[in-house]
Amino acid sequence: MAMHGARRRAMRIGIAGVVAGLALGLVSCQTSWPWKGDGGGSSGGGDAGVATTVGSRGILRDRLPLDEKDPTLRARIAEGATSVDLGGPRFVILSVPGRGEAPVTVRTPVTVRVEARQWVITPMGASRTALQRRLAPGFDYLNVEAVGGGEVSVNNQRYPGVIRLMGRDTLASGGAGSGSFDVIEEVSVEDYLPGVIVKEMLPGWHLQAYRAQAIAARSYALHERARKRSLGSAFDVEVTEQSQVYGGTTTDPAAIEAVKSTRGLVVGAGGKLIRAYYSSTCGDRAGSARDTWPTGPGYEFNLAEPIQAHERVCPCERSPRYRWSVTRSKRELEDRIRSFAADRGMGLRDLKEISEIKASSYNTVGRPARYQIVGTDGRTWELSAEDLRIGCNHPGSAGAKLPAIEFKDRVLSGDIALNITGDTVIINGRGFGHAVGMCQYGAQALANQGMKGEDIIERYYEGAKAVRAY
Repeated sequence: MAMHGARRRAMRIGIAGVVAGLALGLVSCQTSWPWKGDGGGSSGGGDAGVATTVGSRGILRDRLPLDEKDPTLRARIAEGATSVDLGGPRFVILSVPGRGEAPVTVRTPVTVRVEARQWVITPMGASRTALQRRLAPGFDYLNVEAVGGGEVSVNNQRYPGVIRLMGRDTLASGGAGSGSFDVIEEVSVEDYLPGVIVKEMLPGWHLQAYRAQAIAARSYALHERARKRSLGSAFDVEVTEQSQVYGGTTTDPAAIEAVKSTRGLVVGAGGKLIRAYYSSTCGDRAGSARDTWPTGPGYEFNLAEPIQAHERVCPCERSPRYRWSVTRSKRELEDRIRSFAADRGMGLRDLKEISEIKASSYNTVGRPARYQIVGTDGRTWELSAEDLRIGCNHPGSAGAKLPAIEFKDRVLSGDIALNITGDTVIINGRGFGHAVGMCQYGAQALANQGMKGEDIIERYYEGAKAVRAY
């Protein structure tokens, strides 16, 4: 699904930054992100955003009007890099916009790095030191375009869009030093989505489950795109679980067909684009966005009814994480929770020793929403279920890293019961992920039962439906 010739040139980075027709509310930066990559999706969704209204007319004939017929997305595929290997076609064109220098055509593969605040391009291989090409008297952007319209590879992974290297000093969010840069791909949303499906779902799953995933992932991507551009961000989405996992170009025919057959379809309700969260396994007990992420000014979108918990039967029992149990050291758990609290500036950082951790409130379907941590000194603190999960797995601060946790020992969701005996904590859990919105294992089971992708969307986002945005 590579772009060619004029289309690629038209998609050079620097294309308009705002989605025409979107009524946006400004938001503050996010302080934490929802779980997504440990097994799915929003993973489709960070925890920040806007209540996004697409068009002024609302849903009209099952359509959410978007003025672009082929919207593009800026995906940050590397953060704070000090060097990057470029390849793919035999030659690439390197250019620095706005500097007046003529573009340079170089034979690949090459390594690009920054030296003395200038881009340095070095051929790889035996003649590695034979040529160094310096571009630009300043340190800003370096655009990379394949000669003949092929796909450029970044560190041996091909990408269907146009690549820009962005000096960290130019980022609106501030720099990480003059020797580092971000790698951002500008790509058609429709070309981006197959690379999400193959990372967010298992290979060989039913086409209709893939179609449901395409609709949900498209909704999240467009929602996050609008949010980031309203903030003046240099990119729209991460390619990790901070947004939704994306692996670049794929040749998987089912993923490509799922995107093609759902082109432009998003999750919509009441004239609004829904931030379509999803995760791996709900354990047959849905989560609510309002219990999981902020709902105050700038986060009102998390109050949308389609992403709250509703009574439903979810056939996700075939997931290997439908039910699970791990045993952890109490002292190790205390260290991680204290470290998490210190990072967030929470009073819980003063925790000495845990006496008990118990659910203190539940959502409408009986899933724990908040937990109370009781110290042996009688002090108590409350955490959301999602924050407790993150805290139990916290890696420690930058200056005091804690030992890595093996996957088999990780706390996989916030739907847990903890039993403390001496220095041992047994944690019994349900599901994998935040359980808000679509359950991926459930979607697969429903597809196997004959349900179409659009109907799966309506099942998991109650009150919403698959509507056409373009």
